[in-house]
Amino acid sequence: MRAGVSYGNSLYVMTGPLYDQNMPALPKADEPHQVPSGYFKLVYNLKGESAGFIMQQSAGRKDDFCASAVSFTKIQAQTPFELPALKDSAVIAKRLGCQ
Repeated sequence: MRAGVSYGNSLYVMTGPLYDQNMPALPKADEPHQVPSGYFKLVYNLKGESAGFIMQQSAGRKDDFCASAVSFTKIQAQTPFELPALKDSAVIAKRLGCQ
């Protein structure tokens, strides 16, 4: 993702947890908690063009994030809060190395 950013051509990132499956509690945790089943990531520019991704809790550092690309609509449907109005952009996805 870092290769998609250059001076004067900034991208912004929004990320958050997803709770669409019950996950086991953290071992030895002494406080009530809920473990996210995954997370979303939106990469966008100030024009509102974006590329979105959903990764599962099991995702590894070396996983191909492009394989987890999803539409903005799908991310909005899985989050309990309202996200800013963004539109899917093949240009942003290409800047990130996807496609």
